[in-house]
Amino acid sequence: MKKYKMKIHGQDYEAKIVEFSETMAKITVNGVDFEVEFEHEEKNKPTQVIQIDRTVPAPPEIKKVETNEKVSENKKSTGIEVKAPIPGVIVNILVAEGDAVKTGDILLILEAMKMESEIVAPNDGIIEFIHAKDKAAVREGDLLMTIS
Repeated sequence: MKKYKMKIHGQDYEAKIVEFSETMAKITVNGVDFEVEFEHEEKNKPTQVIQIDRTVPAPPEIKKVETNEKVSENKKSTGIEVKAPIPGVIVNILVAEGDAVKTGDILLILEAMKMESEIVAPNDGIIEFIHAKDKAAVREGDLLMTIS
């Protein structure tokens, strides 16, 4: 199995050729399997067409977000909700409940697909509740913080 390492738009990829023939190839790119079919170029055909059949593995099971015990399920907040934009793991929470924040301040770091993303305050306010904990797995749309 031949391996290739490449960088596309600053992102690292590792591709492995699993199987190769005149009409098709089976490759794995960063753990995702692809089947590539080749069409032979005819004299009247100006370009070669490649059809890709992507086999996507099922996503891993992600546990429900661990909530901060200070937050009561009966409390209703009227503040701005900060939600996870993508599934990932919380690497570091940089604020505490009661902290004043300004628009654009970094609230926490979320790691997804080996990349760290800064989650920033969408508005000025006070951190009312922190709903997630460090090292907790979160799903897209999970509530992370409430800013009043």
